[in-house]
Amino acid sequence: MTISTARSVTERRKKVVGLNGTPRVGGNSEVLLDQALSGAAESGAHVMRIDVARMKISGCDACGSCTDSGICVKDDDMTSVYSALEGADAIIVASPLYFSGLSSQLKAAIDRCQCIWVSGPARSGRPGAFICVGGDNNANFKNAVSEARSFMKGIGFEGRMEMLVAGLDVLGMAAKRADLLDKARELGRDLVLQA
Repeated sequence: MTISTARSVTERRKKVVGLNGTPRVGGNSEVLLDQALSGAAESGAHVMRIDVARMKISGCDACGSCTDSGICVKDDDMTSVYSALEGADAIIVASPLYFSGLSSQLKAAIDRCQCIWVSGPARSGRPGAFICVGGDNNANFKNAVSEARSFMKGIGFEGRMEMLVAGLDVLGMAAKRADLLDKARELGRDLVLQA
């Protein structure tokens, strides 16, 4: 009798979506997000990075249309973000720290996910992680963590892991820190195990 260890035909690869909230190409939170996604890919996941700061996403107008329909009436790049989030088995949210909060570009995308929250996410309890980088050595991540956790919960994820890094103010500093790169890869691998 032969026992096959190959993945069955019906087994689906887990999908990990990374929301990149930095407007800086090669920014420190982007570097760490890429490492986390690489770790997830090494664990067999299909990964997708969404650069919300480089997309055309307008803020929520609180028009209330999604309350009845579950669909946002705005026609911009959020359409592709919605489908990616709904199909994700796990999520990683990454942002630089701005005045103890998330980047404005990421916050615009988050606010537009009201339509997922009001209609109820397709699935709940999926694992989520948050990566945030602050320039100040004494950065206060409390507000950003609260925003990220609330967002994940509202769209069907549980914020289970956080990587909060202070003192990285220069573009690309994270890429020179092997300890941070290793930690981010481990976060991605651990996330897939929980998905």
